[in-house]
Amino acid sequence: PTDRAEAETVVHTIEQAVGGTSYFSLDSGRVAGTAQGNRTFGDFAVLYRMGAQRRPLIEAFDRSGIPYQVVGEALTTHRHIRELLALLRLRAQPDHALLPLATLLGKGKGSLTEEAQVRLAGEIATRGVKDALRYVATKGDLKPAQRRRLGGLLALWMDWPAFARLDEVIPILYGAWAALQGETPTVAQTVAQHERMAQLRLRSVPFGGEIVPFLDAMALQSGIDVYDPRADRVALMSIHAAKGLEFPAVFMVGCEEGLLPYSALNNEDQSDDASNGASNIAEERRLFYVGMTRAQEALTLSYAARRVLFGQMVTLPPSRFVDEIEAARKAMLTPTALLQKREKSEDLQLKLF
Repeated sequence: PTDRAEAETVVHTIEQAVGGTSYFSLDSGRVAGTAQGNRTFGDFAVLYRMGAQRRPLIEAFDRSGIPYQVVGEALTTHRHIRELLALLRLRAQPDHALLPLATLLGKGKGSLTEEAQVRLAGEIATRGVKDALRYVATKGDLKPAQRRRLGGLLALWMDWPAFARLDEVIPILYGAWAALQGETPTVAQTVAQHERMAQLRLRSVPFGGEIVPFLDAMALQSGIDVYDPRADRVALMSIHAAKGLEFPAVFMVGCEEGLLPYSALNNEDQSDDASNGASNIAEERRLFYVGMTRAQEALTLSYAARRVLFGQMVTLPPSRFVDEIEAARKAMLTPTALLQKREKSEDLQLKLF
């Protein structure tokens, strides 16, 4: 019925397949007392078309206690995250200002030339960030847009949040920097940006107020958060990220028109995976096939009657690709049958004697 119910179905099906995750699994009737699970968590992968589908899955797995790993694009591939990290780098290491200045002031309206960036970096090394920004903004042959850009950065610097912990600083700093950009993001862009900011905030928690170790850890990220086959964890990843991998059991969630095949919902295409060629049905069909063939033994396709995407509730019909699969190769399951409470066996209680 909903994307959250879909996520819970995936979680409970895995719980049954591994034979339960705790004594509560047996006592609650979610797993039959006679069930002997022969799967491990690492046998499972949950594949989705768009990064926006991750949230209900992550929430369901967090509630269940089932270990999982999320595989996908690194946060540092997104401009707003890179700019936020550059602000922190400039704060922590003003003597190495040139690289963060290139990120913060090197592109867009009012951007500085490379020569101006070098000059500003030299002034920062001598005067400090605040005084250098004020000095350069009032001197030289800068254009009005460039002066405004420096003035905005100076205003942010003057109002830097007086918190000790990074997880407290990051949301405030993110909002202040976004406001200075003068951009008018769509609802979808806003939701996606705040979700990424929340992920960055969570990653900062173990570092407390230590900026440099946190930045160094973020810099060590590669292009993607790579799947670790050694970890006994359920893999959550986009279909694109799953190319070349195989798993004994695979769930493909969101098999709905508008998601797979993808089409922009209200012209707000802001997913990580759907940015190119989404209207190409043939390409989408090949992607669907790629997802299906990641499964070695068991494949479960699911769709939701309603789901939340980019902050709005949408109703999408089942994917045409599901209908194209030969009927003889499909077995229909219902969430009601999968999640119904089983009668507790009378012999579950161990005898003392």
